[in-house]
Amino acid sequence: MLKLPAMNFSLPEWEPKRDFAPYESLTESLMQMSRKTGFQSKAFLKSCNAIFTKAKQGKVSEIPGLIRKPLDVRALTTLWLSELFFEMCPVTQELINALYHPRPFLSKLVIQQLLRLFFQRFEQAGDLNALLHCLHQELGRSAKQLKSSSLGKLIKHKTKIINVEGPSWVAKTAISKKTDLDIFIESIGLKSFAESRFYSLCQNHYYLEQLRKLEPWHPDPLLQEIIKPSVYESPYNQTEMLGHEILRILIDRSPKEKVDEQWQGIILTIAGDPRMSKSSPRYQRWWTALSTQQIQKVRGWLSRFDLLLFLKVLEDYADMNGKEDMNRMFPARKKFLEGLFDLGLVEDSRLFINKNAEYYLKKNYKKDELPYYSIVADPNRSMIYLKVKGKHMIEGTHNFKLWIYEDLPPDSQIFNLEEKYFAPKELTTKLESNFYKYFNGLSIKSPVSITHNGDWQYKAIDAFESFGVRINPEKVLTEKMYLQYKRKVGLQSNFRML
Repeated sequence: MLKLPAMNFSLPEWEPKRDFAPYESLTESLMQMSRKTGFQSKAFLKSCNAIFTKAKQGKVSEIPGLIRKPLDVRALTTLWLSELFFEMCPVTQELINALYHPRPFLSKLVIQQLLRLFFQRFEQAGDLNALLHCLHQELGRSAKQLKSSSLGKLIKHKTKIINVEGPSWVAKTAISKKTDLDIFIESIGLKSFAESRFYSLCQNHYYLEQLRKLEPWHPDPLLQEIIKPSVYESPYNQTEMLGHEILRILIDRSPKEKVDEQWQGIILTIAGDPRMSKSSPRYQRWWTALSTQQIQKVRGWLSRFDLLLFLKVLEDYADMNGKEDMNRMFPARKKFLEGLFDLGLVEDSRLFINKNAEYYLKKNYKKDELPYYSIVADPNRSMIYLKVKGKHMIEGTHNFKLWIYEDLPPDSQIFNLEEKYFAPKELTTKLESNFYKYFNGLSIKSPVSITHNGDWQYKAIDAFESFGVRINPEKVLTEKMYLQYKRKVGLQSNFRML
């Protein structure tokens, strides 16, 4: 006789509370639903338990064989409204077909349950096309009968609402009628489905359709709505949140050169500064979903915003400390820096501010609306780094020299976005020292440091020119300085007068 090897079984210890918990939860859920729907019969609960057991065992394909009576149809459609069951058994064409096993039409109660399922789940229902076809067929067949019911208003627009594009149609129609969304929702018979996935998508489309029509620099109450986390973190599609589409619309509808400050604040509130580390969770959550062109566009705006904040800090320091020399120099420094932006030469930036300047910014701006910046351990001075046509420039407040580099070592801390705190020397003498160590023996021109007195702007223009960057002096000099510059250089170089 063939001797079979011993078979070892490893069964978990019997725990009635644990092992029956899913069934108890389902039974309680079914009891609650049955009270609402009017069936508490043992036969109904028995059918529900039989269908649920097949789903629990992973035998969904055997469920159609259990649908033999109208009671079984009601059991399945009731179970579909249960989160626990639906996760195991979403809608399929086979299950929809099984609903017609007992008879060739569905009852009003079953139709209502399928409608609840459609609005509750919408595109997450499983085979949405199968569900849509079923609902269109039944609503068409029962139109006269249902017109006098609570579904009468919905029946009137059934082909538009019971549709993959249903939420979009609802939103666009409400906007075209200049009607509040909730009022329109009620007028078409959807008020009872307000707490549903379908309604959330209607809201999303309602916001987006209006947002697409807004013009920059035109305040609108909608802008206060879309900065709520409950709005921009709501689902938009299977992979994205509504905030992703809000970002795209605001970015694409704004000119490249500048952005509405309120729109910029919304972008920063939702996604933060794209110049943060690419490995940060916030960058991964928001910016990876956008195109390179969209990210670069925002980086450009934020570089100009960096400059705006830097100039405000510079001006505020001069005013608060009564520095007449700085007040005299401010217009020239402002003109020079803004001119570089107006010429389209600035490719990137980074802001370094001291604690006093940080206090000033937080006092005048919301935290979420400020760009990414670093702290410099200096009691008086703040700095800004600008990448100008591949070259590098560092400007500062107070008595900070203007530094211009043809190149910088790639491992410079100034490029390290993880580094939040800087010592002043890391932007001055230490950076210069690292430059000479890294480029020793290479044909790279030495950095230029310029003190802000006399003709410092001319020296800056000359330094950039020596590094191969053309700067139109008329764009970076005050009118008075430009006239002096023309007299100084004359017409000896057409290049200089570009």
